[in-house]
Amino acid sequence: YGRMILTVCPGNPDIVYLLASPIDTLDPADDLPDHRGLWKSDNGGYDFTLISTRPNLMAGHSGIEFKNQAWYDFAFACNPEDENELLVGSIGVWSSPDGGVTWENDNGINLYYHADIHTIQVNPLDNNVYMGTDGGVSYSDNFGYTWTPRWSGLACTQYYKIAASPFFSTLFLAGAQDNGVHLHHYEGPTFDRVVWKDGMESLYHPTVDSLVISSTQSGRLLISIDTGHTFQELLPENEGGDSTVWTTPLAMDANDPDIIYLGYKPIMKSTDQGQTFSATSNDTISGHRILVNNLSNPSRLYAGDCVNCGNGNIYFEMYMSPDAGATWEKIDTMPGFPGIGKFVSAGAVNPDDSQEIWITCGRYDANAKVFRSLDAGDTWSNETGTLPNVPVNGIVFEDNDGSPSGAVYIATDIGVFYRNDDLGDWIHFSNLLPMVEVTDLDIDYIGGYLLASTYGRGIWRSELHTGCNGQLSLNPGNQLIGRSYVHQAANSIQSTADVDGYGARVVYKAGAQVKLMEGFRATSANGAFFKGLLGPCNVGGITSSLNENNVETGIK
Repeated sequence: YGRMILTVCPGNPDIVYLLASPIDTLDPADDLPDHRGLWKSDNGGYDFTLISTRPNLMAGHSGIEFKNQAWYDFAFACNPEDENELLVGSIGVWSSPDGGVTWENDNGINLYYHADIHTIQVNPLDNNVYMGTDGGVSYSDNFGYTWTPRWSGLACTQYYKIAASPFFSTLFLAGAQDNGVHLHHYEGPTFDRVVWKDGMESLYHPTVDSLVISSTQSGRLLISIDTGHTFQELLPENEGGDSTVWTTPLAMDANDPDIIYLGYKPIMKSTDQGQTFSATSNDTISGHRILVNNLSNPSRLYAGDCVNCGNGNIYFEMYMSPDAGATWEKIDTMPGFPGIGKFVSAGAVNPDDSQEIWITCGRYDANAKVFRSLDAGDTWSNETGTLPNVPVNGIVFEDNDGSPSGAVYIATDIGVFYRNDDLGDWIHFSNLLPMVEVTDLDIDYIGGYLLASTYGRGIWRSELHTGCNGQLSLNPGNQLIGRSYVHQAANSIQSTADVDGYGARVVYKAGAQVKLMEGFRATSANGAFFKGLLGPCNVGGITSSLNENNVETGIK
């Protein structure tokens, strides 16, 4: 059998139900789809009797759909007050009033609860039901006959990718697992869902402020001409074969808004803003993992894909095109490129120099996290430095006109790290960020923020790395109320600012003195958080779990 799940009826613990999913996908050759059986025991699990195999409880609606993803989502519950009343959740919710002999679907999918149901729990105090799904939490006070959303305020979205507009501060798009593409276009924590399905990569055009392309799973491509508020489909989802992957990289030509590239296999190119596409590589060249270019020379493309990713003999094929995809050169065999067994996860090009490219590696390979080429892939240097041996998932190159050079941020499974050529090594840059998997990074240059998408804790932002001033003077004018800040100074910080409001998290860290002047106020009663610390700049960052022994030392 495939995945199996048990439930015990609290009102009669001798009653045990076992539900088994299909071994793999359901067979359309069958007259009717089924699961692999619901069994019932009335003696605490010593003996079981087969009750039913139909309808297909793994399906979302009618029960005659040939669907099964119980390997991912599967939940089962028994009514504490009625041992014959059952609830099953997978893609949709099914209920039985007679111990599993007959089943009914409420057709509530995507209305009052979200698809992909992972847990169903019954409150023993009042018999109310809570259901955890890929879209949050739903609630029922009549054992699943009706549902009410309870996900308002939950900041636990699993994001894959994030893209910031180069023209408007606070305007960005983020692709969410099973929850579409979300648009953020004003201050605050509210998002609009502008694309459905599994949201993936989005990309704002670097020179046309209204043009955006976005995608969902398996290469579905959409376009917007109103900065991401509405979208039109260009290409449908490719559900079979190896021409597309779950997350498809995107690229656009900064000089010609009609040119779009897609990380298919082969790599696809459109010269009419996505109305038609044709291959711009042979079918052995893939952009499944990496497809990037830059502002200074948008015709120089880098593309790559993992080969044999599912086993221990993986290697990465990488190519460079100097002429907008007309010809391609293989660069993964060049000196210094990460070798066999390395999983390349992302890439970024210097906005001012198309020959400088950085790549990152996922999985757990010590001393093989980040690599850099200054000559379009002819040679590579290992820039791992003192990074911990954790997967690196994403990278963004800061466009700072080369001062300092080599300024990059990386997203890892334990937060964000930063380095530049002046520092010479990496510093932990997870200022107040929870210890969470960061999937992607982008920069809001108008607002001066680094944006981070996380897999399970929503979207976060931080001011960009600014070095370390000797002294800082903070006041209500340069530290706005209700905002989160991390301020560091080599010597001293003095402040007359207000720290107030729900969600405001503020940290001052100085080498010698933190001085709170007359007028300074921190009001924890309204949900604000404040810490003052002594310590050197740019050493380890500020983590969310601060050492309480050092919290108040030196505050004056």
